[in-house]
Amino acid sequence: MSHDSTVTDFLADFERECPPLVRRTELKQYGFPLTPQTLANLAALKQGPPLFKVAGRACYRRADLVQFLKERTTRAL
Repeated sequence: MSHDSTVTDFLADFERECPPLVRRTELKQYGFPLTPQTLANLAALKQGPPLFKVAGRACYRRADLVQFLKERTTRAL
């Protein structure tokens, strides 16, 4: 399987399974490749996907997460 089809398949699965709004701590169950701590670190550096707080919890929009991954996906050498 090529890198492009693997990424495309992952993103399609993620978009299908992940709710439109998801808490940072719930992303692992949908196969998101970054840990909550990594996302928190990126947020502190203002380098992560857009986030907002709901009842004090860090949340992300599914569309923002998909865009974030697409922008950072590179082809393996």
